[in-house]
Amino acid sequence: MTIRPLSHLSDQELLLSLKRAVAHERARTAEELAYLAEYDARRLYLARGCSSMEEYCIKKGMDEDEVPKLNAAARTARLFPAIFPAVAEGRLHVEAVVLLAPHLMPDNADELIAAAPHRTESAVDQPLAERQRARVPVLAV
Repeated sequence: MTIRPLSHLSDQELLLSLKRAVAHERARTAEELAYLAEYDARRLYLARGCSSMEEYCIKKGMDEDEVPKLNAAARTARLFPAIFPAVAEGRLHVEAVVLLAPHLMPDNADELIAAAPHRTESAVDQPLAERQRARVPVLAV
């Protein structure tokens, strides 16, 4: 893929193009999570000579530092499918999914996913810690 200079774009064109690129990346991430989740669920990595999904991903050239997060997010999203559109729409990022994962249960998943949109890692972690201390549901702010 060739990336050409963008200096010819007007400010408005640049802004719109950037928004489209970010939206495309979010949708691509959600799609990647869906494929990883299904591949993992079918344990197809075993037939490829790998003992784990992580090993398979690294052998296929994925970023070694990102693989554990992506696979954890994929497994979580498979259990709680509302995560896929939340990632695609930019309401959740992979790191937020990983932080939410240990706290998600069928009876609280929708609430926790709704409480975490557009938050940084520390902003996602704070209500979770408060919820853990208080043992009460986190409410969307």
